[in-house]
Amino acid sequence: MFMKSTLKMSPPEKRSTVKIYQLLAIIIAAVIFSSCQKEVNNPVPGNSVTSSTTSSAVTLKTMYWTVGGVTREATVYIPSTSGYHPIVFGFHGKGGTGAGFGSKYCYFEQNWSGAIVVYPTALKINGETHWQGKVGQSISGVQDMDLKFFDAMLSTFVNKYNANTGQVFCHGWSSGGEFIYNVLWTARGTKLKAISAAGATLGTTSGKNVLRAMQVAGKSDPVVSFTRQQSTSQAICNLDKCSSTGSTWATGPYNTVATHYSSSINDPVVFLKYDGNHTYPDNVPPLIVKFFQEVAAGTIH
Repeated sequence: MFMKSTLKMSPPEKRSTVKIYQLLAIIIAAVIFSSCQKEVNNPVPGNSVTSSTTSSAVTLKTMYWTVGGVTREATVYIPSTSGYHPIVFGFHGKGGTGAGFGSKYCYFEQNWSGAIVVYPTALKINGETHWQGKVGQSISGVQDMDLKFFDAMLSTFVNKYNANTGQVFCHGWSSGGEFIYNVLWTARGTKLKAISAAGATLGTTSGKNVLRAMQVAGKSDPVVSFTRQQSTSQAICNLDKCSSTGSTWATGPYNTVATHYSSSINDPVVFLKYDGNHTYPDNVPPLIVKFFQEVAAGTIH
């Protein structure tokens, strides 16, 4: 009969072993942290697009472009499904960022998982991020900087990620909305399927192509008055040959009422109003997606 023997460590030996494991864990964690920091904080810009990925409920990545020697970036969602995808751009307001605007004021990817979603970041003008205000404007020494940025992004998503060129949608808030109205629509209007703007006004419809549009307006907006936004929507209705009387298209919290103005040339307009100020409530983004989806499906006229 054999007796079992066990090896026992003395207390000093146990403490020494524990310290070794703790030291190894700290070294491994430091290596991982250093690698992550290098990827996120030190992207290497170039002629090709670079990216870094962020973990969230859906996977978003930060992508970089070089435009006129200047590094530009956007927070991006790419669908996991195959085939061609609609693409939605979301342009933030003055002082904002694409990452902040996407997570706080849009989250379009949560309501349209089959679409490519892009939240670009503007460059600083007079110390604050702001989008190009008119065609021909120079930013950071580059004429039409933001138009060229849009072109570069769209080219990437069409050529590398199967974006559908016939289903390009743009939403913008405040400065981002005015960029869509007064720059993108003017210079790239024929590339757009539909637009949405919130807290923004249109300079003129002169020279613009007809285009499906949604205007989002707060009845107590202190930055861009509600009446001015109503006038913008009316001007677009006139351009798009819409009926003078509309029908209720959607309702929701904050006394949200969206009115649909049908178009004899199939370019409808929706005017959405809510009780509130310059910042629209969280029930609005799903309605913006609803509008874009109905335009894509051809179910709104």
